[in-house]
Amino acid sequence: MIEKDKNISIIDQDVKITGTICSESELIVKGDISGTLRTKNFTIAKGGKASADINSATVIIGGDFEGEIKAGEEIIILAGGKCFGKLHCKNIVIKKGAIVNASIAQTIGTKLLEIKEAK
Repeated sequence: MIEKDKNISIIDQDVKITGTICSESELIVKGDISGTLRTKNFTIAKGGKASADINSATVIIGGDFEGEIKAGEEIIILAGGKCFGKLHCKNIVIKKGAIVNASIAQTIGTKLLEIKEAK
């Protein structure tokens, strides 16, 4: 359940973004995104696509992902999610039906990089 005062940004289905995104809120992608992402929590929804380098506390993959993820807490790959690349995290959950072709480095004491606005 989403908290009422929680900040959430949504990249909708008909939106394609290329570049660097920095956000202190949760980011949900239903469209197509590529580049570099620094965000508190990141979700690729079913039908969404991301080709990116991601630094986030938590990453949830329900769509298609290709690139590198550095998650300070966890990565969750849902049934139907597709993940290709390099994953670095404390914890990982791979649900039945997910497709994963990635190197996984599980670490202890990972510290999320401080999020700073792009210049």
